[in-house]
Amino acid sequence: MAKRDKDQGKTMEKINNIEVSRDKPAHVEEPKKHYQILESVRERDIDLLLLEEWNVNGEFATWFVSKIQGMEANMIHRYGYHSVAADNLGETDLFLEYDDDNGKIAILVENKIDACFQKNQARRYKRRASNLEEKGYSKAITCIVAPRHFLDAHAESLEFDSQISYEDIGTWFRSKDNERAQFRTTMIRLAIDQERRGYSPQADPSVTRFWHDYWETLQYEIPEAYMREPAGVPEGSDWPILCFEWMKPRWSLKHKLSRGAIDLETDIPEKALQQCIARINKPHVVFARTGKSNALRIKVDCMDRHLSFHEQYEKMKTALRALRDLDTWGNEGYLNNP
Repeated sequence: MAKRDKDQGKTMEKINNIEVSRDKPAHVEEPKKHYQILESVRERDIDLLLLEEWNVNGEFATWFVSKIQGMEANMIHRYGYHSVAADNLGETDLFLEYDDDNGKIAILVENKIDACFQKNQARRYKRRASNLEEKGYSKAITCIVAPRHFLDAHAESLEFDSQISYEDIGTWFRSKDNERAQFRTTMIRLAIDQERRGYSPQADPSVTRFWHDYWETLQYEIPEAYMREPAGVPEGSDWPILCFEWMKPRWSLKHKLSRGAIDLETDIPEKALQQCIARINKPHVVFARTGKSNALRIKVDCMDRHLSFHEQYEKMKTALRALRDLDTWGNEGYLNNP
């Protein structure tokens, strides 16, 4: 009995030790991460990160605006928007508006990771800002957000009213002691690293298979439509680029699969292209502004590049009909600049 009591005492001692260790846990190393959070960070990822923080995180929004103004911001109401187009001057990546004691303020933000500036992009931002002030905003400010290395390497960054680096944003998140902020810090760091080393997209097998089936079908159905044979297509590639012999050198023909549109991007002035579209007189053929180009857009069925091409062949038929019609209009002079 005495031995059993003694053993039981040892057992209780072990239990007590375990209880003590729960109160004061020994250092346990975090498990190693075997994967990167994202294969690549795209500008849209950072767009949505900033958009969310503007709309739900008042502390971040105040810091962001104060950084631009050089003084403490006093925002009464604030609203953030993504991809705002106006006045045929292209798109604003991110648009933040808020009220303060002086009226309504707008901040127009261009976000860059490693993409080059479009022609006169900063000037077009300034023109959009001026138009807003003419329409009643008390002030409209342009801003570029990008990695510090990008800002230093591109002189056009200085044409924006303000510059905020990814490093500044990362420092702000890093100062916040919570898991959500630390995740944001990681996202920003990945984007900075990507800009420094340059991004080489990796091929996606299923998307490459879809594109190749698309190419083979186009070769058989409309041999007049030229498309380079695809190989090693990245996951994000959604716009097969085509060409007809009658197209002018600066024109581009893109099938925007998920958007359900075939866009013939031209250098034809807007009014003249509208007249061309009026001559065609089809309800599914419309004018569209795409970046710095005026486009004739043909609405077709949407397709998903991640799914089997052959299972979507009925949808592809609408695109084939549209391309045949476009080839006819091009050959018959419908798209000649009036």
